[in-house]
Amino acid sequence: MDSEKYKTFPFSIEKTINKRGGYFSYSKQRNANYFEADGRLVTGQDPSSSISVAKKVIKLLEK
Repeated sequence: MDSEKYKTFPFSIEKTINKRGGYFSYSKQRNANYFEADGRLVTGQDPSSSISVAKKVIKLLEK
């Protein structure tokens, strides 16, 4: 977290989620097409994962 934006952001979302008992995961590779699905909740890391997220949502809706 050496980026300038992290130096001015008031908190770490990863630390906050973990502290509250949540699960936080991400790809350290930029534009990695990374997404997670938990039940009907589907989320992607960045715009490069939008197609994968959409395909997963469609699969879930077809069930």
